[in-house]
Amino acid sequence: MASRKLRLLTLSGMLAAVGFVLQLFEFPLLPTAPFLKFDFGDVAVVVAGASMGPGAALLTAVTKGILWGLIGHGADGWVGALMNTVAVVTFALPVAFACRSAMLRTRVLAALLGIAAMTAAMIGMNLIVDPLYFKLPMTAIKAMLPVILLFNLIRGTINAAASVGVLLLLKRTPAFRPYLST
Repeated sequence: MASRKLRLLTLSGMLAAVGFVLQLFEFPLLPTAPFLKFDFGDVAVVVAGASMGPGAALLTAVTKGILWGLIGHGADGWVGALMNTVAVVTFALPVAFACRSAMLRTRVLAALLGIAAMTAAMIGMNLIVDPLYFKLPMTAIKAMLPVILLFNLIRGTINAAASVGVLLLLKRTPAFRPYLST
């Protein structure tokens, strides 16, 4: 029992580190909103959740977010780290819960739910954080909502597809095989 917990903690930490490194290679996805950056760091959190459960996804996402906030990357520092952590948690948790099911349809629906949840959460976060932290007027924020919506739908779709590919590859490795045997 203790070795299983140690393995879970170790793999979660390793995946948080991988997610953090992947997050360093961010790039703008939409030319109309260069401040919205895409990275593949979410894949590590989805892998943690799909292989070891929702707790591992949460632990991996929070650890990755703390690392991101500590380096103060970007102009928004901790605010960006918090918003990214909320986004990845709302995206990964439905997948983590659904991976207990062996049915492909359930997993696909969970990924779609994760994309929708992340998109809704980020619209809500932008409506709350942008006026308080960035001092933007509500009219400017509402004008950006279609771009935020599109960005998060694209981000979620790409990360879901990448996560499926990585999970299929990891299913063959000895470290993840016990977790991904379903």
